[in-house]
Amino acid sequence: MNFKKLTTGTYIIIGIVTTLVTLVGVPAFVNYLMSVHVVKIYGDAPAWIGFLGTYIGSILSGAITLAGVFLTIKHSEKVSQNALKSAEKDARQDKLPTMIFHSEECIDYISACLENIRELRDVNIEELGMFSHERKLTLYIIDHNYNLVKTQEMQKYSKETFKVIRKHMIKIDANAYKHFRNFEHQFHLKFEEHLRVITLFIESFQNEILEKYMETHAEIITDRHSKLTDIELDKEDAQHLKDLKSDLYQKEKDFIRDLYFIYDDFREHVIDLHLSFVEEFSG
Repeated sequence: MNFKKLTTGTYIIIGIVTTLVTLVGVPAFVNYLMSVHVVKIYGDAPAWIGFLGTYIGSILSGAITLAGVFLTIKHSEKVSQNALKSAEKDARQDKLPTMIFHSEECIDYISACLENIRELRDVNIEELGMFSHERKLTLYIIDHNYNLVKTQEMQKYSKETFKVIRKHMIKIDANAYKHFRNFEHQFHLKFEEHLRVITLFIESFQNEILEKYMETHAEIITDRHSKLTDIELDKEDAQHLKDLKSDLYQKEKDFIRDLYFIYDDFREHVIDLHLSFVEEFSG
């Protein structure tokens, strides 16, 4: 039996039953022993009656005292719990305006991000050209040394937005921060799914160019002011680079599409939190 789950009423009933059994049972048992002479009884009936009176009175007094202490403790616990709940409710009520403010600010910020992502999503990357300096509305560029470089947009969505959103969500509550962590996790999962492999392929391509053309174009490769694009690639390498760029463009497009859904889904969660805060504050 789990005694922690018993109610105060149950304890009272158990105490009453135990007391009655003791009051009735002990005298009856002693009387039985005296009548059947199972054991030798010392003293006469009046002495035993006096003893039983004292004995039963002690039990009653102890039981009443114990019950009083128990009820006092239970009452004190209940008062303390009610006071704690009231304090927590008051503290929550005082914090709600701040939670409403930061959730609303976060919703506005995410909505602005969604507008920017929508613009990226609707861009026809192929029409921007195949050269890195013409690609201003994408997430990565392949620079003149075949390095894969994050654009300002990618820096924004991989670092800056997380800092801004995290700042708001931390000031709301633990549940809001859990939503943010899940949002951040979803972002990294989609990056791994769409862009991780192609970034490794482009890094490998740069290493292949350095190794292959070192003997014939050492002056370009070793000159810090020169660019690898100054090397005229053979037909095979030029086609390889073209294929890598095309693959990168497609992977970016897929990533941007999923990025929009990630931000949109997260905004819905924050809106739900915001509405719950407003309803709680109004009630």
